[in-house]
This record gives sequence, structure tokens and C-alpha cells, in this order.
Amino acid sequence: MTTMAIVGNKGSGKTLLATAMAANDGRRILSNYVLRLPNYAPVEPEDLYSITEPTLVILDEAYTWLESRVSGNVLNRYLSYILFQSRKRQIDFILTAQMFETVDRRFRGQTDIYVEADPTVFAFVYRFMAPGRKPRTMALARDVAEKYFPLYDTMEVVDPLDDEMLYEVCTDPTKAHKEAERVLAELLEISPAITWTQAAIDGYCMEKGYYRVIAKMVWGKVSLLKTIEKSKKLAEKEPPKAGAAGKKIKPRKVV
Repeated sequence: MTTMAIVGNKGSGKTLLATAMAANDGRRILSNYVLRLPNYAPVEPEDLYSITEPTLVILDEAYTWLESRVSGNVLNRYLSYILFQSRKRQIDFILTAQMFETVDRRFRGQTDIYVEADPTVFAFVYRFMAPGRKPRTMALARDVAEKYFPLYDTMEVVDPLDDEMLYEVCTDPTKAHKEAERVLAELLEISPAITWTQAAIDGYCMEKGYYRVIAKMVWGKVSLLKTIEKSKKLAEKEPPKAGAAGKKIKPRKVV
């Protein structure tokens, strides 16, 4: 199947072209931004694995899913696997990006059609390029483009999937610690710290929708509580050792 990348500056009509193509496509449309189309459905990464029918997948601001600087992470490797299987899974991809370099290199390498968005005063202009084919240019007049604007929110912000990065870049760590303390209190109401394992905490946080970074912090706090509890028990079991004050000091002979 085909992978198309639409690249251009802010306001150049990247999402407009993707939306126009979706509006004229009768297949199921999955996208990471809201489309007011009857055949649209929101997409999450896990949805791609179960696709068994012809589907158009649109990833607006593709770097939010396919950040090139973390190409080794699980999400990038998973999406690369889906891309390599796209023909068998009957998936076409449309990616938009301000800078193509921000997209994972595996998707860049598998891109079949590269589109440059470069608007003018009167129209949104697109230059289509594909290996072995002559470049062609398409212009979407602004009065024609207006019929597509109601189909999506031009001001919608596509949030990165890894939104827990907000905790990691936060300059005030007390916010994350307060959240971890709150979650820890929930756990201790259910069961003592000694009974909680890392896997159990991860499962609890996943079920409640807490970020992984919070789960890690909670596990650290639980581990500390376990260590303190074990130290107390060891101190209770060990008999008191005779100190220097309990020993008799023999006088030395002076020669």
C-alpha cells in the first residue's frame, strides 16, 4: 500500500490536503485528529494491529507518533512493523510534518509519495514527487478549500502520545511527587506496602490511567517503605550487643 508524506510550514495546508483526500475516500478513515466524516474513527496505536479491511490512516504532525530522535523506542518499532506489513493489512498512510527530518527514518525511507505544501495568496499549492515519476503540481483554490474547513478544526492541537513527558520536563518536581504520594496513599489503603510488587503497582496505575513515570515514583517510595520495615524487624530480632561501657578495663602495668 501507499505512504504519503505532506510537508510544509505552519498554515501551508498540510492538514487541509489530508482532509480533502479523506473526504473523497470511501474507505474507513482513522486519524489522530477529529474529522467530521461518517467513515471516520479516532485512532490509537493498538488499533492498527487489528486492521483487516482497506483503511486510510492519517497521522497529522506525525512526529508526535514517530519522533526521529527516539527511533529505538517501542512505539517507533511497533509502527515500523505495521508499516512494513501495510500491504497485507490493506493500509494507506498519510503523514503530515513541518520538517520531514523529525519523522522516524524508517517511515521516511518507506515513503512512496512526497508532497511539498507551498501556498500562495490565491490557492494552496502542492508539488507531488515520487521515485521514477515526473513531479506534478496541484492547486487547491481558496474558495474551493473553504468547503473542507468545516470538516476539521484548523486550531486543534495534536498532543504527543508520550504526554507523560510533561512530568519529565517539569522544572518543579514537587508536582510529580505530590501525585505519586496521592497514588501511594491509595495503595496503602488497599494493602500494606510490603505486599505490593512493581508489577502490581504498574497494573494498578495502568488500570487507573496514571502515567508510567508516576508508577515508577510510587514503586520507589514503596521500596523505601519496605526497606525501612525490614530494618525495623531485623533490629527487633537481633539481641543488643555489649558495648564498650559494659566491659571491664584492665589497668595497664606501668614499667
